[in-house]
Amino acid sequence: MIDGRLYLPQKWIDDKARCLKAKIPHDELKFRTKHELGLEMIDNAIQEGIPFSYVTMDGFYGENLELLTELENRGLTFVADIAIDTLVYVEKPVAEVPVKKGIRGRKPTILKVLNTLSARVDSLSSSIEGWKLIKVRKTERGYKKVCFKAIKVWRRQNKLPCEKPLWLLISKDSETSEIKYSLCNASEDTPLDELAKMQSSRYWIERAFQDAKGNCGMAEYMVRNWNAWHHHMALVMLAMHILISYQKKFNKMYKISIPGDIWILKYHNPLKRIDAWEIARILNQDNELRRKARISRLRGS
Repeated sequence: MIDGRLYLPQKWIDDKARCLKAKIPHDELKFRTKHELGLEMIDNAIQEGIPFSYVTMDGFYGENLELLTELENRGLTFVADIAIDTLVYVEKPVAEVPVKKGIRGRKPTILKVLNTLSARVDSLSSSIEGWKLIKVRKTERGYKKVCFKAIKVWRRQNKLPCEKPLWLLISKDSETSEIKYSLCNASEDTPLDELAKMQSSRYWIERAFQDAKGNCGMAEYMVRNWNAWHHHMALVMLAMHILISYQKKFNKMYKISIPGDIWILKYHNPLKRIDAWEIARILNQDNELRRKARISRLRGS
């Protein structure tokens, strides 16, 4: 976690007294959608020289075609989750003005796709053959596997097809059979395994939020003040950075989880001194439980 934005609904912007009480800066008193705020953070990362390979997002952002277009205009690769009823073209669509039939009525002037029909993405998954089983990440209990397929499609925008084709990424969980759909503008020569791992990488974002909420109190702020909220989030990001730094440091020698990092920090806290042997016992017990769970999962797979 390196950045964040506070979303202000329109009713907040319209309530000047409320904004004044919350000490919201004057230049922030303009409504911006969550998609616009997300794009701001991406632009900020670019300006700060923060390296990243692609942008991944959930369905709320993935359904916003303007956001995807802005990312393409910036030359960025994206993986955007989409809803099951999203319409795409599998065959390259050609938009033309229909030829007038008969002598009555006005001459057609609106562009329409005449050579093919759009289809819902969930209707495509039922007819797919040749799924590839791919290991997308290593877990405590073995490898996470998905059945995966990538199809070239053209998305619709304002009832017309976009000019450039995209990858429609379809993955089926090998355990739950849950199907996930995403659009991706990666190059045509991108390996299938890499596309599958790109689609599944949003797991780490959700996991970071879970750790931030469960271990660093991200959702525990009790304030309605602009500076206080930003101070709280800055401290959460700092705490997450420290925990991840500890995890990387100790994982070279021991397999320690973030809760294990917290126990180590508690040991070094002068206000709450904990015996080193007690810390070692807790960490060994945690590692043993994780080891047994991993072995059990591998036997069942």
